[in-house]
Amino acid sequence: MSVQNYYLYERGGVLSMLPWDYNLAFGTMLMKTEYAVNDPIDQPMAVKSDGGHPMFDWITADENYRALYHSYMSETMDRVDFNSLIDDTRELIRPYVDRDPTKFFTLEEFDAGTAMIKEYIQRRMQSVRGQISGNIPSTKAGQAEKPELLVPTEGINLNAMGDVTMGIADERQDLSSLGEIDASSLENVDTSSLGSLGG
Repeated sequence: MSVQNYYLYERGGVLSMLPWDYNLAFGTMLMKTEYAVNDPIDQPMAVKSDGGHPMFDWITADENYRALYHSYMSETMDRVDFNSLIDDTRELIRPYVDRDPTKFFTLEEFDAGTAMIKEYIQRRMQSVRGQISGNIPSTKAGQAEKPELLVPTEGINLNAMGDVTMGIADERQDLSSLGEIDASSLENVDTSSLGSLGG
């Protein structure tokens, strides 16, 4: 989930987070593999602890809230059987992927991607558990000082899990043939027939 891509929904004094961009949750949006696997849990993604992300900064600045945040991650890793969840989901949607004439990837790539998700999640959980226990640094500065403590990432291919281009910017379609769009050519386009979009 991207740090800016969510809404907060309040009902009865309780806030719920409504996120989106789950398709990029595994670091496939131009993120290096080493960083995706070992993303520091106390400074994830673009969080710099400089007040730019007040909700997260508020949680990690308080020792009790940070401990609670860590306990929720531990509880989730202990409670959820991710391998079974991935296998069940794969079996549920695989026939539809197979029959989809507009799919961005082959069925073989889909199978390889789900296998890679399982491997990635195991490595990510190893890193998170190490960060919670204190064996792996949980901040950017700490990880930069001791990179030897990070979980190895050999064999992890983020692109196998999907990418931000949805497969259209690879060898199957050469986008260079589309040329560059001249924005000035759009200035005289008559949009009156479009009506009110989203209104």
